[in-house]
Amino acid sequence: MRVLMVGWGSRGDVQPYVALGRGLAAAGHEVTIAAARDFEPMVTGAGLGFAPFAISLGDDLDDPVVRRWLTGSTGPREELRHLRAAVDAFAPVFADGLAAALPDAEAVVCGLLSLDAVTPWALREGRPVAAALLQPWLPTRLGASVLHPARPAATSWLNRAAGRLQLNGMYSPLRSASRLVHERLGLPAGGRRGYVRSVTSVPTVVGASPRVVPQPPDWPAHVRITGQWVEPAPIGYEPPPALADFLAAGEPPVYLGFGSMPAAVGGRLRELVLAAVGGRRVLLGGSLHDGPEPTAWVSETALAIGSIPHEWLFPRTGGVVCHGGAGTTGTALRAGVPVAVVPHMGDQPYWGRRVHELGLGPEPVHHSRLTAERLAEMLGSFGDSALRARTARFGLELRDERGVDTAVAALEAVLR
Repeated sequence: MRVLMVGWGSRGDVQPYVALGRGLAAAGHEVTIAAARDFEPMVTGAGLGFAPFAISLGDDLDDPVVRRWLTGSTGPREELRHLRAAVDAFAPVFADGLAAALPDAEAVVCGLLSLDAVTPWALREGRPVAAALLQPWLPTRLGASVLHPARPAATSWLNRAAGRLQLNGMYSPLRSASRLVHERLGLPAGGRRGYVRSVTSVPTVVGASPRVVPQPPDWPAHVRITGQWVEPAPIGYEPPPALADFLAAGEPPVYLGFGSMPAAVGGRLRELVLAAVGGRRVLLGGSLHDGPEPTAWVSETALAIGSIPHEWLFPRTGGVVCHGGAGTTGTALRAGVPVAVVPHMGDQPYWGRRVHELGLGPEPVHHSRLTAERLAEMLGSFGDSALRARTARFGLELRDERGVDTAVAALEAVLR
């Protein structure tokens, strides 16, 4: 079956789809991933088809609208307002890309940002559609599985009410893109009710560990938490010589990186990080690495690094400080090292909260409230022997999960 996977988002959204897409391809399906054109080498290198959206994250992350969304949000309402502006700005690119890719698809797998846009078309055409999410979105009483619960440590109707509010709240920023796709495909506008129906009714797999996101007993049977969708560390990978030498020269360094958060945030955080680390051995990644070279010495104990496979790198560190992206956080937990989360936006506060609730790292601190002193405290907690023992055990458990296999089995029941 020809399966189209809609990977609208950043690297953290697309990379898990590549792992899941390879699993579907191994099961005999012809898989194409629609994503920003930056990801063509990643997708085609995995042996999958590629359908480009006419957008480059390398260029368009510098768009002022996008930068305000990624860096200017200090609360949920402001973040949603900035997200709405970003979606409005790129809705034509999204709609044109989908309109070009959908006709050839015999089945569609998509995420939260594209689900409402795609589901009505799939139902009209009689083609299977499934959701592949990277975080829990359906309302539940279980506080551990709600992004912003009313009572995090409890099972309560208040959590389910909070989940409904969050689900409905996402309609406003996404509606312009959905409406434009529906226009391109000759579909009527579904409105808020159609959006909620799309998100809650289609078969859904969630690419997270059930040890981190417990399967809520009040979720419908068609929603399954499968484990993360990851590929193994690259075999025979050779790191840049400076990184190899640094890793061999002393105790495992701490990795600090904030993914694709913009350089403006990275610049402020870089100064703060350098003030906090003191003489600790550290690696600076993501937006903390500024320059074209794969490595750059910042001090005798601090090395800035470019793009290094996290699956290879994190097990060689003494801990990870990150923005709380689902993929980065999950990779760090699988590596069995302590994790400290400095969330910026979206679902990142949720992952930071779960890390702390599970006893696998310090309490998260939002980037707007981070100080050198607080970061130094977070780094100091990594030396706790009990914490290191817990994270090591937890990592072993996560590495036993088979998220791709479980998700493929669930999706194959739908893709018929």
